[in-house]
Amino acid sequence: MVKRAIIAVLGLGMVLAAASCAGVTAPARACGSGALKAIRVGGQPTRIVMTPDGRTLYVSSLGRGTVTAISTATNQVLRTIKVSPQTGMLWNMGIAPDGKTLYVVEIFAGDVVPIRTATNQALTPIRVTHPYDLAGGIAFAPDARTVYVVDDRAGTVIPIQASTGRLLTPIRVGKGSQDIAITPDGRTVYVPSAAAGTVTPVNVATGTALPPVRTGLGASRVTITPDGKTLYVTNLIYGTVTAISTAANKVVATVRVGHPPDRVTVTPDSRTAYVTVLGGDSFPTTVTVIPIQTATSRAGRPIKAGYTPYGIAVTPDSRTLYVGSTPVRRWNAASRLIPIGTATSKTGQPIKLGIGAEGMVITPDGRTAYVLNAYPPSVVPVQITCPVA
Repeated sequence: MVKRAIIAVLGLGMVLAAASCAGVTAPARACGSGALKAIRVGGQPTRIVMTPDGRTLYVSSLGRGTVTAISTATNQVLRTIKVSPQTGMLWNMGIAPDGKTLYVVEIFAGDVVPIRTATNQALTPIRVTHPYDLAGGIAFAPDARTVYVVDDRAGTVIPIQASTGRLLTPIRVGKGSQDIAITPDGRTVYVPSAAAGTVTPVNVATGTALPPVRTGLGASRVTITPDGKTLYVTNLIYGTVTAISTAANKVVATVRVGHPPDRVTVTPDSRTAYVTVLGGDSFPTTVTVIPIQTATSRAGRPIKAGYTPYGIAVTPDSRTLYVGSTPVRRWNAASRLIPIGTATSKTGQPIKLGIGAEGMVITPDGRTAYVLNAYPPSVVPVQITCPVA
């Protein structure tokens, strides 16, 4: 089944925050003092997200049906929130742009559960579709008034009115959809279809799907540059990344990366897109990072980054890229963060972490990364207070 195959291949999500780091230059080495004391969260952690102001982290636990709220000021657990103790399948989360509400996608129940960040209280679940039909993708209008989720089985995008939880008219986009992205101006939503090898733009004002744009089989992840000009699509089966102009909804370039691309992360200044590429036929896979200049769609020299990817993120000042991986080809090897200077593509000294890292977020001031570990179930704060040359 395409949906399950893609879920198995894709790495776990990362969140980028916007701000600037202190303008300090440094030799190619690890920034700051490295990993701090781990924060225990319990269960099997699957996702980590951060409020836009950087004050609170949220971690979902697979199987327990809970979300843990953590204060970044004290690195202490604020509360464990019961969301779905019956099924426990909390597949994805997203925070509205205004930071007031966290939305949790519960794929087994077909629900979206709102949580008020001011009180860390779960509200009444919103029944979106039939059990098992939600794909997990979630996006928000910039004004936070509308939430968009993907119904994989029906092949639709379902808008939700945030103020009331009311479902609006579903928009048909095609089956095999997993991810979803929205332009910074909130005018267009993009949804990929792995089975069709296309991306469907949706006109938000009219609530209608526009003609799909063909990219390649296995179209899975969609990422929009912060300036809103370019959409990047990873095509797993074709081993390519497609760049699409959001103004014209036309392909402007197809970059061949050789092996299945995992995800694309773009620097906050919109100058460079970084693609993590999975190599090899067995697990753990090798990890290579390929930089692409957004102005020319020209790929740079591949950067080797170990094995078993768990994510990629850029500091808010666009100066340092962090890639999560393991140093050896062993599933139970300790994870590490590799800093890479975006100006030179030079790697710094890796920062050691726990086993089975699952994702990462970076604070808006660019000083701390929080890494989600599977074993022991925890969040590890990592100081990253200076860039890599």
